[in-house]
Amino acid sequence: MDSPRMPDFDRRAFLARACALGAGSLLGLHNGSASAEPALETKRIRFIHAPSICIAPQYLAEELLRLDGFTEVEYLPLGARNGPYALAEGRADIGML
Repeated sequence: MDSPRMPDFDRRAFLARACALGAGSLLGLHNGSASAEPALETKRIRFIHAPSICIAPQYLAEELLRLDGFTEVEYLPLGARNGPYALAEGRADIGML
């Protein structure tokens, strides 16, 4: 029984076709705004600042949040013990505890 034979692909052919697909997708893009989400309701976000190395992702996320539309990124120096109370009272928005 004859099985359908797969075409011979070598590395160069694969890379050539992958580059062609990538170039084709880039040519299909337009410069217009592709906003799928509405504007933010709030421009301010407040983090709880606890003295710990574990909150390093917060500092990395700050720039991404600014790129996403947040203009005011604040850190409240409350510590780990008072953090849950600040969240419950509405003084902070996000905490990594």
